[in-house]
Amino acid sequence: MNTKTLQLPGSLKLLSAVAVFSILFPALLQGQDLRMTFSATGASTVVDSVKATNLRTNISVSLPGNDTLILGMTTGINDPSGESNGMVYPNPSTGQTNLIAYSGIEQTGVFSLFTLSGKELYRNNATLRPGNNLFQLTLAKMGVYLIRMTTGQGSITFKIICTETGTAANNIHFSGMYTGEPGSFHLKNLSVYKLAYSSGDILLYRCRGGVHTTIITDSPLASKTYNVGFVPCADPAGRNYAVVKIGNQTWMAENLAWLPKVMPSDTGAENKKFYYVYSYNDTIVSNAKLSQNYKSFGVLYNWPAAMNSSGKKSLQTGDQQAVCREVTEIHTGVST
Repeated sequence: MNTKTLQLPGSLKLLSAVAVFSILFPALLQGQDLRMTFSATGASTVVDSVKATNLRTNISVSLPGNDTLILGMTTGINDPSGESNGMVYPNPSTGQTNLIAYSGIEQTGVFSLFTLSGKELYRNNATLRPGNNLFQLTLAKMGVYLIRMTTGQGSITFKIICTETGTAANNIHFSGMYTGEPGSFHLKNLSVYKLAYSSGDILLYRCRGGVHTTIITDSPLASKTYNVGFVPCADPAGRNYAVVKIGNQTWMAENLAWLPKVMPSDTGAENKKFYYVYSYNDTIVSNAKLSQNYKSFGVLYNWPAAMNSSGKKSLQTGDQQAVCREVTEIHTGVST
């Protein structure tokens, strides 16, 4: 079979490059990382820590409250934060580029090359030495790729754009230690808190400020700053509970678990306080607290116990202090 090679004039080569970027640029925008920061108001004016969980993948990352969470738009590829970090240059490339990977210890790294759809094209193991390790990457075809480096300390993912190539195969190999000035790449001081995220995923942020905890859920479409409102919510023993704001109301996000005493489920009265743990039928508080139902569901209260008073009274009277001490209006789902 005869084959012919078509040589393009320089002007058409430039036009082809523009066409390639016109195709790649929207895909790059769709994969743009989002940056999330946090501020605080209310009972605490500082966000001490944030635990972010992607509810689709059930993967979490924890970070200091004054740091930035990067949502990596990596079409579902897991990218938890790790101690190793680095950079790719040049990027975009013409089929050959370099990866500088910093490691604080000697360890094995696994390098995986993916398409944006998540198909793995290439995998290789290499030993990372303490310092800045230099790897050479070659790409077989034009396109947008993700390369993930995984060590025992975590993973980090880089996006790579390849505009043209004459290489026969995908490859990555160690070529020595990078001997340039480490500070020029800001590798040693880089702390990256990154969570894989796809458009439409639901994130749950568990934000702590002092003894207070606030839950936020969101499906962000752009970078933003969350204003976390901390609200006191404690039981008579001083245990604080997480809260979540739904509309204009603030609700407890955890089951109330104050248990001064416990009674079997077949006992009760309308004018005395009774406390129950589901399916627990004894009166020993310490044993009740060891049960899985206590840990999962907390405590069940009759009305006097829920209102921390004697006698069945209306919520409208305003002369009682409920079990959950409140500074602002806290809503609970209390079973009577």
